[in-house]
Amino acid sequence: REATRRAIQCGIRKINYFSYMSHAGVVGVQKLLAEKEVRFFHEIAEAATAAMEEDCLSAMETFSMQ
Repeated sequence: REATRRAIQCGIRKINYFSYMSHAGVVGVQKLLAEKEVRFFHEIAEAATAAMEEDCLSAMETFSMQ
């Protein structure tokens, strides 16, 4: 997080972020599958979406530099 903020302070203006958010979705699904038996696809989709949203909000906080 601090390295990202330092890069922004130094003038970096383009950060390719999607791979990190996508990985968070995978981790969210893996956690769900470890916790319980999944019977429906929407459970997987919801777990991925929630994890990606949480990761994205954290990234927005990091990138805001406030």
